[in-house]
Amino acid sequence: AQYVPGCVPEYVPGEDGTYAQNYQDVWFESLAHQNDWLPNATGFYLDLGAFMPLECSNSAKLDLMYSWDGIVVEPRADMGFQEYRPRAVEVNRAMSGISGRSVYMGGPGGQLFHILKDTTDAASKRSQQTVKTINARDLISCVNSTAPPDADCSGVHGTRFVPEFINLVSMDIEGSEADLLQTWPWDLVEVGVFIIETGAGLSSKLACNSNCKEVRRIMQEQGYISVPVQNAGVDEYFVPMKYSYQSIMIKDWRVHPDDSHGC
Repeated sequence: AQYVPGCVPEYVPGEDGTYAQNYQDVWFESLAHQNDWLPNATGFYLDLGAFMPLECSNSAKLDLMYSWDGIVVEPRADMGFQEYRPRAVEVNRAMSGISGRSVYMGGPGGQLFHILKDTTDAASKRSQQTVKTINARDLISCVNSTAPPDADCSGVHGTRFVPEFINLVSMDIEGSEADLLQTWPWDLVEVGVFIIETGAGLSSKLACNSNCKEVRRIMQEQGYISVPVQNAGVDEYFVPMKYSYQSIMIKDWRVHPDDSHGC
């Protein structure tokens, strides 16, 4: 299907070789080739806080160009994943360290949709909705059809075999990253690369807050290094030492084409 987000844009996502906001997919593609994860169709990804199917997407290229399977988690159910990314299993839940909580989500819209701590804020209240949380272990078991019969797998639209090795986890859940990682199923799956929006990448002007510091602590404890990627923006790139090559530190800064909506 032709991608038409409201009107026909001059820019079509992916036509310049990337779907991501700042070449995250191109960076991962290079690392994947170096480690012989590409070009083959056996890779798997988790895109947590996926936002749009094609715009500002770290995973669309793996799906559309390389036929990888994966899971896209986006609390909003009307973003178009089933139309434009039918290979991916769509999950309309909020990622959290604890499953089954009902939370309010809202904010100014766009990529900044997040779990609300203050639901009385007038601007947030206009766009807020109630969503159930799900942690990473339950997400994987629901999609993998290994969840117990009484498990709450609502919002999970499909099943897929989830391998023990997941090549890429892209995580952009607006400040809940550390909470999610605190109950991550390290015993269940190995992850090759985490791209995590902590807000304090090496080229970001934002300081590393408590969430960011806890993310770094957990990742270091699990044997990951924070790769000093050039032009990292607000993301941090965590890779086990065995996959860390000098060349993966190189990444351009993207100048967005006209009509790309910043994506």
